[in-house]
Amino acid sequence: MNIMLNNYCNLNCSYCFANCNLKNKVDISDDNYGYIINFFKKSAHVDLRLLGGEPTLHPNFEKWVNQGTDDPFFRRIQIFTNAIALENALSRSIVDNKVSFLINLNGPDVIGENLYNKTIDNVENLVFEYRRRNIEPQVTLGINIFEPNFKYQYIIEQSKRLKLKTIRYSITVPSDNKQNGSLEHYESFVPGLVDFLDDCHKNGISPHVDCNNPPKCIFTNEQLVNFIYSGFDLIHKGICSPVMDIRPDLSVARCFVFEDYLRVNIKDFNTVRDVNDFFLREIDSKRYSSLAFKQCAGCRFWDEKKCIGGCLGYNIEGKSSACCAG
Repeated sequence: MNIMLNNYCNLNCSYCFANCNLKNKVDISDDNYGYIINFFKKSAHVDLRLLGGEPTLHPNFEKWVNQGTDDPFFRRIQIFTNAIALENALSRSIVDNKVSFLINLNGPDVIGENLYNKTIDNVENLVFEYRRRNIEPQVTLGINIFEPNFKYQYIIEQSKRLKLKTIRYSITVPSDNKQNGSLEHYESFVPGLVDFLDDCHKNGISPHVDCNNPPKCIFTNEQLVNFIYSGFDLIHKGICSPVMDIRPDLSVARCFVFEDYLRVNIKDFNTVRDVNDFFLREIDSKRYSSLAFKQCAGCRFWDEKKCIGGCLGYNIEGKSSACCAG
């Protein structure tokens, strides 16, 4: 379960389904954040996962990370950030063996050379701070794949240079409501995705798929065998489970894609598990009630429930995407 500290960002990525109108900027309040912390403790939920928007922009970000670090209840604190505002002083303040970072690294062609260089400087200083404290850097760079001919060389180069062993990747869910989920949509990414995975493997980097794991049928048997021998997790990671994002107003959705489809308030539940079970009943239980695509009929991966046809949002009542909901 993630805590959404705010609903705004210092970037405006075209592919992002969490973009919001800056006139409606919202930070989570002290009271609501405190309620969530108590809710987690009542639930024995020991992971603290902070995102946005861009979480580092929240005025209490540093204080709350350090409180989580000092609190023996929490075992892990994960921060999802673009690192643009992760200045040296902030890194020095919050680096700890309990704290890990998943950094969305956009390429210079997406955010421009200046912001890209600033991001790299901040990531470099963050990694240095871990090593200065004799802690293995708990930093993963991530790439959001939003067009078939995507550029990825930069993230492999930076991972190698910083001696980071993994890269997170995900094909983005179309956020403009113009593109319905289709096998053709996924198939268009295959050549670039295969090259990216092969280059990761050649450079000793382990690529880990995040949400929107592509359907296995878009790959050839030869490609699938290569993935298996290379140890790529997109082979065995077929079914997603509720991630659950708590918004600043304490409403919660199964994940960002279902923001407009179904949201509830955590005050109506006793524990994190109760919320999770609710979404399993109301959303996940429908995942095989109808075919994701007509081609799924007779597919062994679908029949054995090892594939959900890509993003679950595509085949739950025609839900294809979500933007930031008020």
